[in-house]
Amino acid sequence: LSSRALSADISIPSCDTCSAAVAVQQSGLLIFASIKIDFGLKMARINLQTREVIQYDTLRNQISNAITVSVLKLDPLSGAGFVFTHIDANPTTVYKFQMTNLQIYGMTGFLRTGTAVERIISATLDESTRTMFCLASVGTNIKVIKLNLFAVQQLNPDIADTRGGTLITVTGEGFFNLAMTCCKFGSGADIIVNKAIANSGDQIICETPSDPGGGGGCGGQQLEVTLLGGSTCTPQSPSFSLNKLTVLRVPTATVLSTEPQFSVFQGGEVVTVNGIGFVDSRFLKCKWFSKLTPWDPPNGDAIYAAKHQDYLTDPTHPAHNVTYINSFKVLCKQPPSIGGEPTFIPAYIEVSIDGQLYSENAVQYSVYGRPAGLGTGTPQISVLADVQSVVDTMTVYTIDKVGHQLLHYDQNDKRRPFKRDITMKLINLNVADNSNQATSIVMEGVSSRVMEFGVVEFPNITLLKP
Repeated sequence: LSSRALSADISIPSCDTCSAAVAVQQSGLLIFASIKIDFGLKMARINLQTREVIQYDTLRNQISNAITVSVLKLDPLSGAGFVFTHIDANPTTVYKFQMTNLQIYGMTGFLRTGTAVERIISATLDESTRTMFCLASVGTNIKVIKLNLFAVQQLNPDIADTRGGTLITVTGEGFFNLAMTCCKFGSGADIIVNKAIANSGDQIICETPSDPGGGGGCGGQQLEVTLLGGSTCTPQSPSFSLNKLTVLRVPTATVLSTEPQFSVFQGGEVVTVNGIGFVDSRFLKCKWFSKLTPWDPPNGDAIYAAKHQDYLTDPTHPAHNVTYINSFKVLCKQPPSIGGEPTFIPAYIEVSIDGQLYSENAVQYSVYGRPAGLGTGTPQISVLADVQSVVDTMTVYTIDKVGHQLLHYDQNDKRRPFKRDITMKLINLNVADNSNQATSIVMEGVSSRVMEFGVVEFPNITLLKP
């Protein structure tokens, strides 16, 4: 390879069997060459500035030495190159390689009709539509074949609730925000097309439609995209991708009960959630929430806020990981409450299979705060006046600031139970009949006890006179 801009020629090292450069393309300061070798082709990339040469044995053919390259094309936007080849009298096969390391990561074959084969003789890239137009000879005729320069490579999540509304992040290559990006769910006669929520250039956000029938069955529902939706998105919109990645549609899980039914706000409790319809999904999540407690998500994400406005626990916390046991049971590790000590009652726990849409069964799960005071199960006690008015055994509990009875959660930061000296005094008494009201009331019985594990009983209490 010679150039007037270079002080010396650049040679391809370790290429004793190279016979000819059969196709050459330039992209900036890089030159890509397809070089014929014995029983195959070698790809090379030459940096004209650094004089670095990267080579890779792209194709090896042990049957025939007659590998012919007809076209070499580069697409810098997606970082992909395309080399069109054919062997003997066979149709063209196009290989897709990475421009960074020359590794092949895709291929497609053209067709044979009788004795006629599709043989690509030239190709043109149209950046305005992200399409490659290939001119093919087919016997004595010619035809134009279109190839998309974009592709769907990953769907996240790849499972979605059949209610619809799950946001699928479509990751791929060669995406470009053109006219209107459309998402197509399903295949054959079962197709639903809608407008994409967003297209950032390398990712497209699609919202799943409602599909009570579980579109696609066990094989999942195909999701394809097009960058050329036009003014409206319809099944007839042109140039949908053809990568056949699928989203599994599953019904909403049902939560029936939890074991235990409460824990402390610091989190850490592993909760057994019993229900119906759980699925072994890597997107499984639990949330603890109250309908009275709004939550502003980080980074001001409006879409995220709409989906998660009622969290009490941070959904990004690693303790939201869920262990799948079977379709009737999952284990959820409770994370710490947002903002520290909770101020809500009641609270609930729900489960999501796709990480976005949750069950709606309102199964209560109490989240306890720090010890804040004492309370009894009966805030008011009425007894008949007598020489000795006997009061039923009184049970006193440690409570948090919203009235939860803490019981064994009456503990310090090291999770050790507190021991408390509790004294009972008579400080307020209302007499229904004021005509015979006594000037003083005396309380007898056990008035001081030690509380442990958040509860203590005061038995044998009597009031003397009247």
